[in-house]
Amino acid sequence: MGVPSIIVQDKGTEFTSMVVLRWGRETCIDWHYIVPEKPTQSAFIESFKGNLSGECLNEINFSSMNEARLTLEDWQEGYNTHKPLSALGNLKPRELSGKTMMSKMAR
Repeated sequence: MGVPSIIVQDKGTEFTSMVVLRWGRETCIDWHYIVPEKPTQSAFIESFKGNLSGECLNEINFSSMNEARLTLEDWQEGYNTHKPLSALGNLKPRELSGKTMMSKMAR
């Protein structure tokens, strides 16, 4: 993995420190701001937030912060390893990881 060429932020410059902006210039990483009230410009995060809400947060009444942490950790593990994701060609992240490893080994 390398360095990103661009970072997209959904809050304006009032939420970005000068240190972060200077770092972006020094590392030649572009900084892009999503236009307020334009969620289609942040489709990936909107999709993720919809999944998190629909599959986890809206389904459970947490009785404690610890229960919330454990439930979110379990959900994150499933999302990051077992759930087919359209961005990965409907592969599960674990399947993609295995295919990537196999293609590297074949070289």
